[in-house]
Amino acid sequence: MKLTQNKALELLRKVAPNKKYTPKYADIDEIKKVADEKIAKGDYSMEVMYEHIYVSVFGKGHGGAFEKVDNELLGLNGKTEKDVEELWQKIVGSA
Repeated sequence: MKLTQNKALELLRKVAPNKKYTPKYADIDEIKKVADEKIAKGDYSMEVMYEHIYVSVFGKGHGGAFEKVDNELLGLNGKTEKDVEELWQKIVGSA
């Protein structure tokens, strides 16, 4: 299963339908534009570097949705929707 932030939120809402969760969405293109403008002005601060890292992780065409993984070779098991729901239940059930 590929677990996106939106899928994690969907499963959380399924487990805890009476709790309200309001996500904050970021405009990746705007973050990149502003970071590029800062770099063009000579700003190489960690804040600007983090903005570029954020874009590289969450921007379209980037991130960790790999087509081929070696999880089995490494002895790593994938998680199912049920596994994630159980994890959420442990977290929100104890809150």
